[in-house]
Amino acid sequence: YDLQNKKATFGNRPVITDGSMKIIANQVNTDDSTGVSVLTGNAVFTDTAQGLMMLGNYIISNRNTGSM
Repeated sequence: YDLQNKKATFGNRPVITDGSMKIIANQVNTDDSTGVSVLTGNAVFTDTAQGLMMLGNYIISNRNTGSM
């Protein structure tokens, strides 16, 4: 995790929970300064507040706009 630039890369199929959102993928790249996360490889995006579950090989999520 790069604290100065607020960016992180996680491999080895991390499970990341942030409030009602949960993401799982082979690799997750996050940029907290923009709110964008890129999930690659058997990705699962779940948002229990919106009743949403998405499966894909490549997912881009923008926490700031609520869009994918």
